[in-house]
Amino acid sequence: MKSFKEQVKVLERLFDNKIKVRLLRMFLRNFDKFFKISDVTKMINCHPRSVKREIDILKNIKLLRSKVIKEKSKSGRTKKWIVYGANPSFNFYEELRNLVLKSSPVSFKELATKIASMGRVKLLILSGIFLNYENARADMFLVVDHLKENKLKNFIKNLESEMGRELNYVIMTSKEFDYRYKMFDNFIRDILEGKNVKVIDKFGLEQS
Repeated sequence: MKSFKEQVKVLERLFDNKIKVRLLRMFLRNFDKFFKISDVTKMINCHPRSVKREIDILKNIKLLRSKVIKEKSKSGRTKKWIVYGANPSFNFYEELRNLVLKSSPVSFKELATKIASMGRVKLLILSGIFLNYENARADMFLVVDHLKENKLKNFIKNLESEMGRELNYVIMTSKEFDYRYKMFDNFIRDILEGKNVKVIDKFGLEQS
């Protein structure tokens, strides 16, 4: 059992830089998975050397665990890899995981401002990972015309690296949404009736 001072030192090391915070989100959101360094680097969009250094620190304080796996290459050779995953035996594991699940790296207002610059946005609904709601049909539902696709893709990629997980998002034009809404489409109904936050709503759905 760690002393109080030792526990305080551990906590101080958990939130001391941006990369470590991204790692915490990634590993604690994907608590039942193990990852290679190369996969972690892609997921959180950071330099491999920096990622390795921070993973070593998290492993040293026992927040992460590692194991060796074997994989066969196309040539038939067997390669060994070290993979890393969250350690449920860590002293503050449940508290940290609850904190990560309830936190969002961006405010909804900030997210709405950025999304609004990518086209004529009529509706932006957040659910799923943003609200810690596992039964959501999508994390983000966007109704937009004249979408700047490349700008949105880059934004989603950066947001995923902050969130620590791929986002399940759905995009529709206002014409498609209007048609499916009037046809009582099941998917649209599930999106609107499930737990959600309507960050942008130019259809006045909250009043209807």
